[in-house]
Amino acid sequence: MDETKELAARHRVALKEHEQAEERADKRDQLKACHAARRAKLEQEAAELKLRQEQARAQQRLLQSEATQSQQQKFNARVKLIQEQRAATATRGLAAILAGVSGVELVRIKIHAYQDRKREAAHDQARQQPAERQALVRQEHDRRLAIQNLDMTRKQCALEHTEERECQSLEKRLAWEAQMRHTQRGPQPSPNLSLHVGSLGRAMVPQKAQHRHTNAHATEL
Repeated sequence: MDETKELAARHRVALKEHEQAEERADKRDQLKACHAARRAKLEQEAAELKLRQEQARAQQRLLQSEATQSQQQKFNARVKLIQEQRAATATRGLAAILAGVSGVELVRIKIHAYQDRKREAAHDQARQQPAERQALVRQEHDRRLAIQNLDMTRKQCALEHTEERECQSLEKRLAWEAQMRHTQRGPQPSPNLSLHVGSLGRAMVPQKAQHRHTNAHATEL
């Protein structure tokens, strides 16, 4: 009868410990789910930031490319106009022959070549100035993006530290609750001692050993 009660008590204790283990697992899962939700929100924010940065870079490249193309188109249109004006004022027929013989045509060609070189140099200088400004704009833009990336990295590190701190706090609380339950339950009764020696000896009975010196019929070993 006592053994049955003891088995039932042990079963109740094991069942209670199983329920408590499941409760601890549920709390850990809840914390993990909370961490996953916050991490997903931050990851979405990081993805949106990356997309905005890529769009900003593409927009900046497009604007700078359009400005460069517009400047080049204006220069090409000016050169074409000059060439058309030169073709319209060029000498023809006998005058062209005389100009060639007299060297006037050679002088005119050299003058046009000199004007073309000056125009090309002025165009290169004018094109270099916007390029320098565009480089400064890109540097400033990249600096802003770098600050945004650093801020996102800081948020991710802060989230990792928060998750680690919350996990440690949960484990400490679970350990404290387990200790409190153990303290409230108190020490558990130890199982009855029954040692059977076998054919080489006799069975040890604690009750007989206790009354050995008080029993009147006790005999010395």
